[in-house]
Amino acid sequence: MKAKDAKIAYIALAFLIALCAIVASYLRQYYIALGLIVMASAIMLGGAILVSYMYKMEKAEELKKI
Repeated sequence: MKAKDAKIAYIALAFLIALCAIVASYLRQYYIALGLIVMASAIMLGGAILVSYMYKMEKAEELKKI
């Protein structure tokens, strides 16, 4: 999996969870909405760290080929 594909995947997942949080808030389930917001934030943070690592590894492989 390339870094760009992973970036699209974690952003889409976090967006979907954020939409679920909006629906939960609309249904007045505030604690569930809060939990979903925290989960989406954790996915964004973890995904950003993972993509950064993957990007560095891709660059290192390109430099080895040269």
